[in-house]
Amino acid sequence: MSLSTAIGGVVLRLPVDETAPARARAAVREHFAAVFPASALEAALLVTSEIVSNTVVHGGLEAHQAMRLRLCDVGDAIGVEVADDGAGFPLADLGGGGHGGRGLRLIDLLSRRWGVTSDGGTTMWAEIPAR
Repeated sequence: MSLSTAIGGVVLRLPVDETAPARARAAVREHFAAVFPASALEAALLVTSEIVSNTVVHGGLEAHQAMRLRLCDVGDAIGVEVADDGAGFPLADLGGGGHGGRGLRLIDLLSRRWGVTSDGGTTMWAEIPAR
């Protein structure tokens, strides 16, 4: 499952570097600030930052590669999707303590649905409800 049922939105190519999360947050603000309440916008900013940061840190991508960020209105929610050509990392490896997995727990807490697919690349998506 993904955001494929959503219509429209904006798609951006982001570099796989330390500037990507800030650029992604700016796009969320620009695209959704006038449409959704501040609480939903804040949640979307955090979820987007976590997904993009995961891609930068764990995506296994080279600096010259890019990720695709798609933002869309899915009715009563903000849709965020990040796709890249990397292999990603197994979600099962996140248990057992340490600092790994905290971002995914935030994504789970703030999203009504989210998921990861891997098929010749990795796509992570989330739907953040307009509360």
